[in-house]
Amino acid sequence: MAINKNKNVNLQLTISKQDGERLLKIQEQLSTLLGVEITKSQTIAFLIKNYDKAPRIQEPKQKPNRAIKGNINYQSQILALKDKINVSYPKLSQIIGIPTSTLKKYASGTQQPQGENEQLLNDALKRYGIK
Repeated sequence: MAINKNKNVNLQLTISKQDGERLLKIQEQLSTLLGVEITKSQTIAFLIKNYDKAPRIQEPKQKPNRAIKGNINYQSQILALKDKINVSYPKLSQIIGIPTSTLKKYASGTQQPQGENEQLLNDALKRYGIK
């Protein structure tokens, strides 16, 4: 995208608070580097002009969910229970008394049941003969 310096361009830009803070930092850096006060519009024009030239910053890849140490038994037990009574997670959630989203976290190994939820889960596993 090229900016024609001979024409006035009205640009309405909606950005997040985080991006706004980044823009202000870039604006400050440009002002310091050039030794003159730079406006937000000039900063945006500079960024647009140099966008294709700038190296791309790659977002860090999210690490896959790893089982919490010692949680493997609950993962397999929850899946075994679900299969044994042939129900969906929402139905299993009602039976056990643990919210569906929490139950799915236990089954995926991203969260370890504790306290009352651990007791509810253990009671249900015992009731249905899952070891």
